Amino acid sequence: MAFNIDNLEEDLNSKIKGAKAQQAEKFIENNRVAISDLSFNEQAKLIRIEGRVISQYGYPTYATIFVDARTSKIKQVDCKCQPYSFFKKSIKEQTCEHAVAIIKLYISEMRRKQKEEKEAYENMGKNIITELKELDTPKEKVKIEVFLTKYDQDDFFEVSFKIGNKKMYVLKNIADFISARSIKKELNFGKEFTYYPNRHTFDADDEVLCDYMEECLINQMYSESYKKNFVKGKLIFVSSIFLRRFLLMLKGREITLNDEKFKVIEEDIPLNFQLKQNEDKYLLHMVDKYIAVLTPKNDVFIYNGGIYLPSKRQMKVLEIFLRYISKYNSIEFKKENEIEMFNTAISKLENAISEVKIDKNIENLVKEELKAEFYLDLRKNQVILNVNLKYGNETLKFYANTNKNDKIIIRDNPKGD
Repeated sequence: MAFNIDNLEEDLNSKIKGAKAQQAEKFIENNRVAISDLSFNEQAKLIRIEGRVISQYGYPTYATIFVDARTSKIKQVDCKCQPYSFFKKSIKEQTCEHAVAIIKLYISEMRRKQKEEKEAYENMGKNIITELKELDTPKEKVKIEVFLTKYDQDDFFEVSFKIGNKKMYVLKNIADFISARSIKKELNFGKEFTYYPNRHTFDADDEVLCDYMEECLINQMYSESYKKNFVKGKLIFVSSIFLRRFLLMLKGREITLNDEKFKVIEEDIPLNFQLKQNEDKYLLHMVDKYIAVLTPKNDVFIYNGGIYLPSKRQMKVLEIFLRYISKYNSIEFKKENEIEMFNTAISKLENAISEVKIDKNIENLVKEELKAEFYLDLRKNQVILNVNLKYGNETLKFYANTNKNDKIIIRDNPKGD
């Protein structure tokens, strides 16, 4: 039997006595409950939930709950509260308000995630279109200033940074900044500046600085791990963040990865996708099923016997599509989004990969070479420029936002813009 959140809630309710449920709800409402760790034991099929509850006097109480993933029932509860610890043997069928609060919070968080995943699945096509459009949205330039300090007694320099546009702010936590860039999360620096990874950009020199900060963090992580040395005997340890830079020295050569030979290729990956129509939706599949990403930055791939180092242009577009493909196997676009799908998603994908095979059964599709026609009109002493975009026998007005016929015209965005 698969894990079911409703069954867990039913089992919890059967173990609650007296006012424990109300007390647990108060803890949650007052933000006094937190889940500190969540893990799953595959062999025992046990979900382990660790959490803490802060009392009204500010004292923390810690509890650990084990849930049987097969039956969706509470298997064991260990709480540090005195009443529960003292009477533990005599109340096996009950649980204290602290554990109840932690389990209730877990159930609430699980339901929230399930809802988010459901919405993400139902709107994946629309979300992809939005992400792809953001790639072309004009970005606001952000600057980084560098400050070096040298102390007489030390043989190293301290480097600090400021970030901003109109007003510069001290970059107080480099790890938080790099994390925000990675997961595209906003980071507030002050009243006049919040960093938005999707809206802000750096010039080439500042991008190099950002990459250097990330490399320093990776170096620190590796030095604190069990591989404390980058060079040890006959071995050199290359972190994933440095892998592309290392492989660039080997481009064109054949190397061995885990006993299998690959050629290092500095080119875009020649992927093929296929688009089919299924009743009221479109399905986008990747024809070539085996592709592996070797780095968290999505800049090194294994594909068809080669290790590919693609261009940044392809990486930006491909990362969006592969994120959804790896999770759902295919990408669904609702018919209501078909025009944006063809003119944004399919157009960008075609410019990034080898081919998108479009099912012949898709009707009313116009895909022809763009020809632009320019006309000058004189109206009341003003010269008006009119532009027609011709795709085969179909014509679009450059300044019009709508297409009056029922044809789906795949626009040549690089030329049409």
